[in-house]
Amino acid sequence: MPGPLTWENWVRWDEAALGSCAEATLWGDCHAIGEWVKPDCPYALLNALPVAARPDDNAPVCVIRAEFVELELKSDLSVTDESRFHGGNFFDEVAALL
Repeated sequence: MPGPLTWENWVRWDEAALGSCAEATLWGDCHAIGEWVKPDCPYALLNALPVAARPDDNAPVCVIRAEFVELELKSDLSVTDESRFHGGNFFDEVAALL
């Protein structure tokens, strides 16, 4: 069984043509103290820098940047296959890991 699409994207990132790039902001009531940017990885976590005015306010904490490759989908579209669907999108998957 293949892994999640985010894993497949990472594995094929070096060899496949770049399809698109997207960013999403993660909001919260904590502060990020660093960034995670690697030249050999299609994903990056960027510090959003703003700090909430009050301790209980939500503010942008970090930005997830993703470069997506053009994955070949070899599925039979006449049959529904939900084996790789986890109920969210890419950014939900990464946010769950944080």
